[in-house]
Amino acid sequence: MRRSTVLFTALAAAALLRVAPMPAMTVEPTDFERLLGQAQEIYKAQVISVTCNWSGEGENRHIATFVRMRVLESYRGAVKGEQTLEFFGGRMGERAQRIVGMPEFQAGDVEIVFVRGNHTDLCPLVGIYAGRLRVVKNAADGREQIYLHGGAALTDVSLIGKEPGAQARAAAAVDAGGAPMRALTVKEFAGKIQDGLKRRGIAPDEP
Repeated sequence: MRRSTVLFTALAAAALLRVAPMPAMTVEPTDFERLLGQAQEIYKAQVISVTCNWSGEGENRHIATFVRMRVLESYRGAVKGEQTLEFFGGRMGERAQRIVGMPEFQAGDVEIVFVRGNHTDLCPLVGIYAGRLRVVKNAADGREQIYLHGGAALTDVSLIGKEPGAQARAAAAVDAGGAPMRALTVKEFAGKIQDGLKRRGIAPDEP
């Protein structure tokens, strides 16, 4: 299994135990530009199911979590239909393997994901949690808005990759008129993805 931006503090993460060790995970700073530059695929999708099963062979055999998703919009990679993301770790009966900080998903959730190294990396998201943006429908007006992995509103793409405290403070800020800053809509965020890809000479997927 290839290592990407993830460094693990314990090789024991690959050893299957009844109660597996839970090593910490450090992630190199990943801002919006890095997401755009490293992602092989970028798309909005709804989670269909989350299941655990065995993956790999021999010494690399381990429990993995498979997140099955239905693609709703593709921004890079011309992704269509259903996709399955594979994450290292999970639980099968009494046996469990887990890496602290690995993103977790729930059926029904809608996400925008920046994917790289699916089925080869221990985590198929660029920057781990930085490469997973939550899509939440505003109850007041029905607009789909973007939230960071930790729950803060994505009011500006510059918040991606910042510490959770800084994200929360920015989300609580007000504009020049004293109104609360609002989260970017899916359409606004998609436009920033497309513009960013064009700056890099990459043709985004047609809407």
